[in-house]
Amino acid sequence: MTKFLIYITSFVFLLSACANQKDWKNAQVIFFDDFEKDMLIKANPHSYYNFIKAKEDLKSKRILLIPEEIKSVNSLSQKYVSMFFDEDTYGMESYSFGHSLAGDSIMLVETKYQMKTCACKTSGTYFKDYFLVYKDSILKIKTDSKYNIYNRYQIYEFIDKYSKYNTPQGINNIEDIIYFLENINN
Repeated sequence: MTKFLIYITSFVFLLSACANQKDWKNAQVIFFDDFEKDMLIKANPHSYYNFIKAKEDLKSKRILLIPEEIKSVNSLSQKYVSMFFDEDTYGMESYSFGHSLAGDSIMLVETKYQMKTCACKTSGTYFKDYFLVYKDSILKIKTDSKYNIYNRYQIYEFIDKYSKYNTPQGINNIEDIIYFLENINN
């Protein structure tokens, strides 16, 4: 019976080790000094905004990529961009990775970021929102619980400023922005 338990435990351990290696995805990491490096990444949906795990190869030691040092992380299925939140707008300076949902040069991203809501909390509070991003410029998309958009005019101005395409006037929710950005070559 003891041998059987040892075999089962070993088998489960091997399966989990193999499954763990499959989670790593090839990606191109671009640092702020424009140095590019091919790495393996693992982005956790609950922490990607703070850090992304990376390795040079499957046998190397894991490191953490942080948005203060990285410009973007691009894999075949995912794209993350670094975003800076200034003190004037958000009450404190912070960085976050935004997960790209659509677009190339102008992107719709989803992220969690820190914002100071009162003087009693020095670390700020985390909020999850959608943003339009073009290089260093970001625009928060104001939505309700059903993802209907409230700042359409600002979105139209942002897209007109950074794109040669005219924004259709029918943008009412997040899905409309995704559809628009996926169907233009921005």
